Amino acid sequence: MWVTKFRDLTKFQKVLVFLIPISLIFIIFTTYLFTTIYSAKVEVLIAPKSAELYIDGKKYSNNGVFSVSPGEKEVIIKANGFQEYKQKKNFTKETTNYIYTWLDPTEENKNYYKEHADEQDLVETIAQQGTVLEGEKYNNDPIFKITPVRNFKLGFSASASRDEKDFNKITLTIDLMTCRDNQVENLKKVAESYFKQKGINFSKYQVKYTHCDSNQESDPDFKHDSED
Repeated sequence: MWVTKFRDLTKFQKVLVFLIPISLIFIIFTTYLFTTIYSAKVEVLIAPKSAELYIDGKKYSNNGVFSVSPGEKEVIIKANGFQEYKQKKNFTKETTNYIYTWLDPTEENKNYYKEHADEQDLVETIAQQGTVLEGEKYNNDPIFKITPVRNFKLGFSASASRDEKDFNKITLTIDLMTCRDNQVENLKKVAESYFKQKGINFSKYQVKYTHCDSNQESDPDFKHDSED
């Protein structure tokens, strides 16, 4: 029966019969491609429940999972009676980006969590899950697999640390073993070359250089790699 009906359609209608499903498949595929490849996954849990979350000015749910475009963005969380949270965060597509936090009450609202058991439970859940996530993910970044390192042959030592307020922000501190300013730039290039050979993408980290450190005593926690 459907074959007969198809024959009765005009040429334009027949084209639409094929074009509409193809267009829908294309839209679904494009959306899936963007969501999985070209977006950053964000998981959020915030207290109090009335808090509003804004990322680069756009409002998002304060509880759940969603996607944003990768890159550095301004995160603002606010609620009446609480101190505003405002930070720059770098959202990456390689891993899940977590926003697990609670707002501190203002002075006139300081007993809010004590007086609201459900909100206090939410704060405790956020703290517990945050601790678990930090333990699971802290050393997952490749920079922690090759640092700390002290390389006397190449003339530098280095260590990495995560920001206490922004888990996704990692600072790579490179101490150049020189007190001569004319050697600093050369040692910087040597250090950068070393990490690039190890597969480290410098753009992912906040790189901090120091030099002229008189305390060069050996540290048993450092990974000696003087043969590289």
